[in-house]
Amino acid sequence: MKSIAIACLAAMPMFAQTATTTTTTTTASSKKTTKATAANHTKVWNDSTRLAAILSDVQNKMNYSADAWKVTVNEANVLANRIYANTGGRSQARELRMHVREMREAALKGDAESARTHAAEAAPFANELMDWAAPKDASSR
Repeated sequence: MKSIAIACLAAMPMFAQTATTTTTTTTASSKKTTKATAANHTKVWNDSTRLAAILSDVQNKMNYSADAWKVTVNEANVLANRIYANTGGRSQARELRMHVREMREAALKGDAESARTHAAEAAPFANELMDWAAPKDASSR
């Protein structure tokens, strides 16, 4: 009986050390940054063209149902987050993401006019990122 108690006490620091190491590893790995590579340029270009189309649609004066607003702004939010991640945190991507988030918040609250305003504010940043990530012409190489 004493040997079981001693074994448990001896093993306790070993488990505590494992938990500490896991936490440290997780914290260290979450601080990685992404550089904008050629593959990321393609991803940014594809996502920013899709997002620009969504922003253009949102700016129209059509009446959308609540479900249509929710789907549209959630897709725009996902695209803006992916653009930000694939650009390595460029300032245009940060501004784009901020306006898309504000557009999403306004749309989910039912404020269509404010959502349209934020879509108009986000559009120039989407266009800048499309230009930045556009495929390079083969003749200019």
